[in-house]
Amino acid sequence: MYRLSDVLTLKPIRDGLNLVPYEYILSSGKTQPGRMILSECTGCSRALSLTVRVNPFDKRTVADVMKLFVTACEADKESQTQTDDKLRQKANISYVTEHSTRDWAESFLRDVEKVYEPSRPVPKIVRRTDIFKRRETPDAKYILLNSEINFVYPA
Repeated sequence: MYRLSDVLTLKPIRDGLNLVPYEYILSSGKTQPGRMILSECTGCSRALSLTVRVNPFDKRTVADVMKLFVTACEADKESQTQTDDKLRQKANISYVTEHSTRDWAESFLRDVEKVYEPSRPVPKIVRRTDIFKRRETPDAKYILLNSEINFVYPA
C-alpha cells in the first residue's frame, strides 16, 4: 500500500518514535521516493528529508500542503525536483537503516539521565494514633490540614 502512494500524511498530536515514516521510506524504494506530510510533533520529522512539517491543529495549512502535493504537475516529476527527491530518498534510506529503534531508545534514556534530578525524600507517613499520643505532651502544638477543613489544636 505504501509503495502505491505518492504522499504519506501523518499528524499525531504527541509522538515519540513513530515507525510509519520509516516503513514508508523503506517500502517506497529507491526509484519511487514518496513525500511526507508529518506533524511537527512526530519524533522523526526533523531527521528525515522529503518531509513537510505541519502543525496538526492548523487544518488550513495541512489542507493547503495536501492540495499542493496532489496537484503537482507531471512536468515537475521529470525535472530537477525528481532528481533531488531521489537523492533525499537515498539519504532517508541510509538514515533509517543506520538508526535502529535500539539506537533511539538508548538516545532517549541518555537524554532522561541528563535531566534527571533526584526528588526529595518522601516524608514518613504519620499515623493518627501517634498524633494524638504526642498531643498529650505539655508543649505540643499541632496544625492539622485537611483538603476540606482546617483544624487547629491548641496545646
